[in-house]
Amino acid sequence: YGPMTTTFVRCAARREDPAWACFSLLFMGRTLDLACVGDTQVRAWFHGLQRLITRVGLSPAMPLVSDATFITQKARWKLTDDAHAAGKTVRVHLIRSLKVMHSDAALQQ
Repeated sequence: YGPMTTTFVRCAARREDPAWACFSLLFMGRTLDLACVGDTQVRAWFHGLQRLITRVGLSPAMPLVSDATFITQKARWKLTDDAHAAGKTVRVHLIRSLKVMHSDAALQQ
């Protein structure tokens, strides 16, 4: 899950799709790189194709990604995208966001 194949990495500068909307199917030394529009679509396509591939038995050794793991990875990609859009590292972006949230909460009290 995410734009991790060599094709996605090579085309990173031209890719218009957010990282959290990208995933790849790996088979026989090839990849099929896909990008979806919106949270609902990427989740449905990812889990649907995962179930189809395991049901048909194309890749019996393929590790299944749970919904909780998928949501965690998607949140991580979204944080990374937000941080890079702001020109910051994920760590700096999170710290600054938490400081803003803390000061906003203090103002409301």
